[in-house]
Amino acid sequence: MGKRKPVFTDKVGELLTDIRKQAKLTQTEVANRLGLSTESGKKYISYIETGRIKEPSFSIIILYLEACNTPYMDFFDKLSQLRFRERHQEIMSQATTIKNKKLMQKIDRDTALYAENIKYQRKTPYLDPDKLKTKISQEVSKFLSDHQVDKTLYPTYIDFAFSIIPRAQSTKPNPPLNTKPWLKDGIRPELLHHINLMIFKIVHKEENKLSRRKVPSTEKQKRMVIGFLKYREMIEQVEAEVHQLLNEAQVPFTLYTGYKDFARECFSHLRKLYFKDQLLLSQRFAQTIRGWKEAKLDENVLNKVKEITIRQFQNLVAKPPQK
Repeated sequence: MGKRKPVFTDKVGELLTDIRKQAKLTQTEVANRLGLSTESGKKYISYIETGRIKEPSFSIIILYLEACNTPYMDFFDKLSQLRFRERHQEIMSQATTIKNKKLMQKIDRDTALYAENIKYQRKTPYLDPDKLKTKISQEVSKFLSDHQVDKTLYPTYIDFAFSIIPRAQSTKPNPPLNTKPWLKDGIRPELLHHINLMIFKIVHKEENKLSRRKVPSTEKQKRMVIGFLKYREMIEQVEAEVHQLLNEAQVPFTLYTGYKDFARECFSHLRKLYFKDQLLLSQRFAQTIRGWKEAKLDENVLNKVKEITIRQFQNLVAKPPQK
């Protein structure tokens, strides 16, 4: 394990100095309020503010803030922001391939937002209702397909499934299930009962997953953010070459987004399958191309975009950098 960096850096000392100056106090006055002798106390406060004392005790920091009449949370909020900026700058220093200043600013912003999402959104103590409904809709549709149900009836079954969610999330006993309001032409009662059980299982499974979810360690968060940054660098290089291809092929500008989205899908397939299953990778490419052909994109251009994406992936990921 590497040596841990001190939390209270010179910049934190500057933060404390700003707090003291805002309170219009001298180092000697702060020392006196802490009950320290004038000369040695002033030196001690100076050492804290200049970072010469790397790890001052928590109680000293609290007393320092009290001496300056500063709420604790004001200081620790600023400290948290400062630490986040320091870690972010350290991570962004690893971005080496993007030279365009505006693009680098965009990646910097997106990386910071990604880091914030990891830090806070993973603590969400409740199920995301939209994601839950999406999952239920997919599961119910698959169930109905397996039972050869007329697709025109899917919306009714799915609406019924959504109506079960509050029952599944309730901590109190539910009244008996009443399916009569849903028994329209073609609706099968036995399928409603199966769907009812499905929703309870899905909701309880998701709740259990949520209760087991742990906020990643600081080190893991850092690795995740670095991974995101490296991905953004790679995909921007892919898109830059794809953009050049589309210009040369005189593709209508309105279709650029579609081709770039296709390139991202191809890159995602490569990351997941390139080192694991080449046959499945080829099948994924074929399925993706068929899907985008249905969206009226040109197959020849799609294949050229795929070739660019594969070549860039091999250069950036498959081949280790030369030392």
